[in-house]
Amino acid sequence: MLAVRDVPVPPAFYTVPEHTDSLGDEVAGLAAEIGFAPDPEQRLMLDAMYALKPGSGNEWAAFEAVVICVRQNMKTGLFKMAGIADLWLFDDRLVVWTAHLFRTTQEAFLDIKILIESNPILSRRVKKIYEGNGDESVELMSGARMNFLARSKTGGRGLTGSKVFLDEGFALAAGEIGSLYPTLATIPGAQIRIGSSAGLATSEILRGVRDRGRKGDPDLAYGEWCDDLPGDCEREGCEHARPGTAGFVPGCRLDDRRRWQRANPQMNRRIPESRIASFRRSMPPEEFGREFMGYWDDPAGDAAIPGSAWAARYADAKILPSGSMFALDVSPKMTHSAIAVAGPSSKGGLRGELLMRENETELDYRPGTDWVVPAFADLKTRIPGLVVAYAANGQAKSLIPDIEALGIRTEKVEAAEIGAACGLLYKLATKGGISHSGQIELSESIAAAQWRDTGEGAQVWGRRKSGEITGTYALTFAIWKAHQGRKYNVLDSID
Repeated sequence: MLAVRDVPVPPAFYTVPEHTDSLGDEVAGLAAEIGFAPDPEQRLMLDAMYALKPGSGNEWAAFEAVVICVRQNMKTGLFKMAGIADLWLFDDRLVVWTAHLFRTTQEAFLDIKILIESNPILSRRVKKIYEGNGDESVELMSGARMNFLARSKTGGRGLTGSKVFLDEGFALAAGEIGSLYPTLATIPGAQIRIGSSAGLATSEILRGVRDRGRKGDPDLAYGEWCDDLPGDCEREGCEHARPGTAGFVPGCRLDDRRRWQRANPQMNRRIPESRIASFRRSMPPEEFGREFMGYWDDPAGDAAIPGSAWAARYADAKILPSGSMFALDVSPKMTHSAIAVAGPSSKGGLRGELLMRENETELDYRPGTDWVVPAFADLKTRIPGLVVAYAANGQAKSLIPDIEALGIRTEKVEAAEIGAACGLLYKLATKGGISHSGQIELSESIAAAQWRDTGEGAQVWGRRKSGEITGTYALTFAIWKAHQGRKYNVLDSID
């Protein structure tokens, strides 16, 4: 096994359960044979992932194998090596690859498809590669399969393979884990692999995994690459302004090349240092810190709806057609717009979420307003009787004439109702009575929302205090109208 000291860029945090040996060398050998040899950092994690439990024959020492690292450095390649080995070396009957978004899963499938088709060592054992939209899979002559699924579509259903990859771990929802883990209890050789960049404020599941990994867990193989160098910016109170902008101060830790290297094993290998410097000049400091230095976003302590409460409302359900409502919200400066839908849940109570476009790869929560009216024009072709709610005193009202010109009915949420609407969402989220699908964009918006006292004994979500919460307001209005018991069959024609 490769020692941590022999890795050019060792992880900031690394732990592997007690073990006697590892089959990581065999996996690395196959990867090299098909022209996909692991980097030293990937090899270290392969050894940890395939370490053998003492006295158990061929049982894996770790039930969970987790790698947290900046994007484009090691995770996807590592997982591809492991997935290929699971089928071609170890004859696992079912390997499941999942991601939060369908397009991410699809990209992984296409990468593996190309890898298989370009290597006779792999392709000669393949029975069929299925390319149906949402049904991507690889089947070997032996019957062994690798299925590619989007967690947002399936929840925990269909994920019961002997090896399960959970890519985009920052978006894991409690319900997904709760429905998945127990199904693996009786599967021999089962292992969960989690890959992610640094967590968001709402990444409660991944944060718990991180805390266990950093402390050392007897069932967890863990590697995390991030800036762990001591010290801070040379100037106290540095705001991390981008180079070349007003407020930039030399000596900011975000400009320290040594820190970049700690978080990016591939810097000056596959990733030019100049490219990271370009991102530093173009990205907001907090985004650069998370995406290129491995800094985690901390939960907002004064969030109106606690993250744990919102996470607990995740459920694998659907919105029933009868009584459903759509809502539009536009931010005060018209920088963002969001469309939400809410209605009775198939499992009781109300259910709400941001609208996902028909291609299931894009949410209708996007910058600007130019896309809004065309989105409703498309929606009307699929949903006869469409009704849209909006705040009577908000920026969305500027788009209402164009939306009504499409033949779409609209309903106002009066200014006097907004406090009650916010209170309703808070009550349902904290006490129960609402469910959601775990959309990370919505969860982030909910986590940002803070109370603002209106001075009239009521509270609303404070946009100035909270930042970008357009998604939260769209959901609030949709839930408010659905709760009032409107009986429009607006989803009857959705495929």
